[in-house]
Amino acid sequence: MSLLRAKCPTCRAYTAVALGADYECHSCGRTFAAGLVRVPRAWGDGGEAMVEAASLPLDYPETAVVAEDSLQAQTLAVASDLPLRPLVLGGCCCSHVGAVEGLAARHGRLGVVWLDAHGDLNSSESSPSGNN
Repeated sequence: MSLLRAKCPTCRAYTAVALGADYECHSCGRTFAAGLVRVPRAWGDGGEAMVEAASLPLDYPETAVVAEDSLQAQTLAVASDLPLRPLVLGGCCCSHVGAVEGLAARHGRLGVVWLDAHGDLNSSESSPSGNN
């Protein structure tokens, strides 16, 4: 999918177009401040709920869906598919590494707002996914 075209969450048409930092849907006329990058893949066991959460409907135009077969390929795809103002919704914490790398390469310095679905209170031994 092109970084310039996105799926409008209002009318579902692939006509939302990047105009500078914002998106505007040419079908319904709605404007958006960010583009959504979905990463519906969880690495490790027990990630089904995280994968399901990465598919939640959100009120941002969908600019990319990254479903690569390896974490390295996923990271590269996320880094290269970022809109100017991305909202990344992923299946596990490691799915956002590419977004941080891509933004840091663009801007050199950045702030990240990280909303996590769990408290990261596991060790590698107690975590269902093997992540901590």
